Amino acid sequence: MGRTKWYESIDEMQADLDEYFRLYNYERPHQGRNMNGRTPYTAFIEGLPKNDESDNENLNLAA
Repeated sequence: MGRTKWYESIDEMQADLDEYFRLYNYERPHQGRNMNGRTPYTAFIEGLPKNDESDNENLNLAA
């Protein structure tokens, strides 16, 4: 089968990779069990802990 597209520059290749990752993570349905049509990005975001305002008060971030 082989390669179907040859790239003239790294920028051109990066643009195609960016588009592929956008489609892969934000548009196609996740293939895992019980994902119910959610995208990989949606499944990831829903799995993050909820941001609690009281937790932020205890953070000491160095600037």
